[in-house]
Amino acid sequence: MRRVRCNLIVTFKIMNSIYDVHSELFFHLDEGGRRGHEKKLFKKRFRLDVRKYIFSNRVVDRWNQLPEKCIKCSTINTFKKHISMESEPESYSMLYGESLSVSWLTNYGK
Repeated sequence: MRRVRCNLIVTFKIMNSIYDVHSELFFHLDEGGRRGHEKKLFKKRFRLDVRKYIFSNRVVDRWNQLPEKCIKCSTINTFKKHISMESEPESYSMLYGESLSVSWLTNYGK
């Protein structure tokens, strides 16, 4: 759970040019016109396990599942807050009194 969260935060930093790294080195935007946010990433297909599970390929599915409000955050801290809200909606609603409908991260690893 913590690894997934950290991977998403690093992806956010790369995609928004917070790190001084070109995002084209790691990711390619999906130009298929599919549903979802405008920064949807294309997942490459690999035959070897070494390439299947590298960072840039491992994080694509979770990144593409994020709602648009998470992707459009302007700062790291708001992105982290949205990630926390999406991953643990029950505990967040108990703390802040808001209800959330989607829990996409809790099924990770099952």
